[in-house]
Amino acid sequence: MPKKITVTAIMRHGPCDGWTKEMIADKIGKGKTLLEISLLRGVTIADKLWCITRFLDDKTNRRFAIWCARQCKTKAKEIGLSIDATEDYYFGGGTKGNMDAAFRAANDASFGADFRAANDAAFRAAHWAANDAAFRAAFRAAHWADCWATDWATDWATTCKIRQKQIRKLRSMICDLEKE
Repeated sequence: MPKKITVTAIMRHGPCDGWTKEMIADKIGKGKTLLEISLLRGVTIADKLWCITRFLDDKTNRRFAIWCARQCKTKAKEIGLSIDATEDYYFGGGTKGNMDAAFRAANDASFGADFRAANDAAFRAAHWAANDAAFRAAFRAAHWADCWATDWATDWATTCKIRQKQIRKLRSMICDLEKE
């Protein structure tokens, strides 16, 4: 049986000021599973992502962050190589040196007219896509790749579509975890 997430557990992770203990209790009652949280009505997808990633294990959060990074649309092969190196390091036994080298190459390739917008978008995507552990673990991949999937200049509808895709992916990952 999947674990129920309680109000107390959510409060321990420090939700934003807009979410009081009473508001959270109103939404989840005595507790909800991660899948139930992903399906809540009246809660933004960004808030669902925040909550769910706080309770996933580190490995799943890393996989999710790397999946988010792979959603980027870029012609810079260095970005893809950086994602590959990050994934190898965390899951395939690659070395930190290879990951750092790939990160530097992606960094060098990314300096251009869109750098500031890409950097800001990547930070936002990484922040909402994965919890603190995954953010640290997959920072390089999410930071330098997810930026091409979401841009500050992108309209709100596109951002919502990306968030919807992310929550669907998380639901799938949660279902896989529950089967194990």
